[in-house]
Amino acid sequence: MTVGTFALLARGEPSLAVLQTTPQASAQPAIAQESRVKAAFVVKFTQYTTWPAAAFESATAPFVIGIIGPSSSIADFEQEARAIAGPRPIEVRLVTTPEGATRCHAIYISKADSRAEENWLQALRANPILTVGETDRAIEYGAVIRFVTEGKKIRFEVSRPAMERAGLKISSDMLRYAKTVHNKPEAQP
Repeated sequence: MTVGTFALLARGEPSLAVLQTTPQASAQPAIAQESRVKAAFVVKFTQYTTWPAAAFESATAPFVIGIIGPSSSIADFEQEARAIAGPRPIEVRLVTTPEGATRCHAIYISKADSRAEENWLQALRANPILTVGETDRAIEYGAVIRFVTEGKKIRFEVSRPAMERAGLKISSDMLRYAKTVHNKPEAQP
């Protein structure tokens, strides 16, 4: 990724739309870099999203990001969460059950768990959770946000119906930088 674009993201600039990745000598560093970029996006998304007050146990309750997929990406999310100063501490958890997922405010479903993405999204659809998926059908399955890779760029799409169903409000600044804002309702179970 270019340092300039990432620096804007880290500083809190609304330029979330595109992060450029640089060519790598091997696939492993590129995958690790992609994981860090997506972690930065997800953590930054939380700064542009408002949850209903009832989504938190108290005014000081932590904000919980759940990871569905390999535990190796947790370190990237924790590193990004430490860089954010906000009114609530951010906790990052590996999620393995739907019950555990309902205790989260944001869920990232890794492409490594893409075969189960539809099941996870169906199980979470009635909850105030910012769901982020990666498959081509993530929006159709009910994700609020879907990552899109275009060459070496990572972008995102937003589903307004999924956002509204979850009771979330995403700022117009973030929506402006989305590749696409879907207004058509997703497929029903």
